[in-house]
Amino acid sequence: MNRKELVQKISDQLGMKKCETDEFVVEALSTIKQALIDGERVQLVGFGTFEVHRWAARRYRNPQTMEYVTNEARNLPIFKPGKAFKELVN
Repeated sequence: MNRKELVQKISDQLGMKKCETDEFVVEALSTIKQALIDGERVQLVGFGTFEVHRWAARRYRNPQTMEYVTNEARNLPIFKPGKAFKELVN
């Protein structure tokens, strides 16, 4: 399902105009993104948690050239599904 299909389903279920629903979806996603950028954790009970995981810099060896390479530390957004969501999917 892409964003357009998501907007269509939500607008059908709630009886809203598609343009209003699209604005809501865009704003909800941008709010989650901004919270993660600010280092906050977004927890949606019954659905899951969005948070940022810090990966430390590490050194590894390139198997083709046998040279050591270091990648930089980075932040990566992750999603942990909630218990109810996991049970529903299974």
